[in-house]
Amino acid sequence: MEAAKYGIGVRELSPYVQLVTSGVKLGSYRPEDGNDELDIKVRLPEDERTFNALDSLRIITSQGLIPVSNFINRKAVPKVANIARRNGVYAMTVAANLEPGTASDEKIKQLKAWQDTQTWPDSVKIVYGGAAEQVDDTNAFIVQAFGAAMFLIFFVLLLEYNSFYQVLVTLSTVIMSLAGVLLGMLVTGMSFSAIMTGLGIVALAGIVVKNGIVLIDTYNHYNRDEGVEPIKAMLITTSQRVRPVLLTATVTALGVIPMAMNVEFDFIRREIVVGGIAGSWFIHLSAALVSGLFVSTALTLIMVPVMVVAPTVLWGQIKWVGARFAGLGLLIASPFRRRETAAPAGFDGMALEVPTGTDSSQRYIVSKDVSVPKDVGLVENEKNGVTVVSRPEAAE
Repeated sequence: MEAAKYGIGVRELSPYVQLVTSGVKLGSYRPEDGNDELDIKVRLPEDERTFNALDSLRIITSQGLIPVSNFINRKAVPKVANIARRNGVYAMTVAANLEPGTASDEKIKQLKAWQDTQTWPDSVKIVYGGAAEQVDDTNAFIVQAFGAAMFLIFFVLLLEYNSFYQVLVTLSTVIMSLAGVLLGMLVTGMSFSAIMTGLGIVALAGIVVKNGIVLIDTYNHYNRDEGVEPIKAMLITTSQRVRPVLLTATVTALGVIPMAMNVEFDFIRREIVVGGIAGSWFIHLSAALVSGLFVSTALTLIMVPVMVVAPTVLWGQIKWVGARFAGLGLLIASPFRRRETAAPAGFDGMALEVPTGTDSSQRYIVSKDVSVPKDVGLVENEKNGVTVVSRPEAAE
């Protein structure tokens, strides 16, 4: 009734109340780097958002400036509760903002440590949302992407090598790259970014496998196609492929070092920006690539040749040990073996056991059997100073 006397209504009063509370919406705009529109609101400064400021505001009417307090009666009433459910379960949200420069994972660790010291009913379940939930979802996606990439790499390498062992040796370079990423994070003190570091690891898996492929493919060419002995084939492979592997890995790492140092090269404006906002997004990704490449390349050039020829060397050692044991067994058993019958005097060929009286051919074969006449073999005769060897005439 009071507002009607001055010719105003709720529509005219609400903007004055919003200046003190949530703000008056003036419009909206869509930023260039986003897909959603953002509201443009105007509010009083934070120190002026009080009830006294609301009472002191004056509204323009047909009879002049009138205080807003003439049209508003403030009364404290209980807030109407909202029942929220998540996945069909009653949920209560507790939200908080972090101070600038504070890592969310550190605060979550503190909360979990405090949570373990409390006694909670069995019906209460605490689930962390916000940044923690996003990190968990991102980690699950990275694990799935990494697994899919490793499966595809395994399948392609198996078709190329036709050897499960060589495929496993090549995939071991990925484990070496992970060791390099963790070592680089430890040295630089950089935190693990679920998105950027995870993407760097997935990309690194495809890069470092290349070094193993170069070495093993060349080794198979010499060993399988040209028949070169395994150790010699690996020595030839290493001498030919060390420099290409080092050059490709070094050039790739040098290309992303500026990103790891947050240095931007703007060729359009001809500027070099250090510590820019855009470059900060790729620090974790590039750092994972650089550290993983250097460490995995060094380990690959040492471990892959050793692991490829290891079965050959081990099998040779096993055969050598087996031969030594076999010789020792023959030496121990030699006193107990049956002695063979001595060959006739002048015997200089293969001895065959031929039964006597079988046929007339036995007379032309030298036998170890002493019962067989010794003069039925070849006969030597001296003729004109020349020794002639001939068979005697066979008996009819």
